[in-house]
Amino acid sequence: MSSLFSAVEPYAVLRVACGAFLIPHIWGKLQFPPPLVVFFEQAGLRPARAFMILASIIEAIAAAALILNLFTPIAALLAAIMLVIATICLYRVRGFLWIWNSGGFEFPLFWTIVSLVVARIYWI
Repeated sequence: MSSLFSAVEPYAVLRVACGAFLIPHIWGKLQFPPPLVVFFEQAGLRPARAFMILASIIEAIAAAALILNLFTPIAALLAAIMLVIATICLYRVRGFLWIWNSGGFEFPLFWTIVSLVVARIYWI
């Protein structure tokens, strides 16, 4: 799986998508929208802005590594860890709310599973 992206290599599509989907989350955190700052505080991540910056840095490293196919299994595990933390935070703040459209943890849990699958595929 040496190429960056190839329709012949479906695992590469999954890997690149897994990394690329982190980019809007990184950007969103760096805008420091007041509701997100409050969410981080409610989840117990204080100081919220510092944790938002830390999360953005970790996500940026994971995204770049996944997209560029560098240290892929480690990057995918890093993404999975971040997503597990996000899932736990969502649960802590909103309780058991499944549907993502309503603020639930369906999407980050799915994304965690995908990240773990990518880690397993590339762990050779």
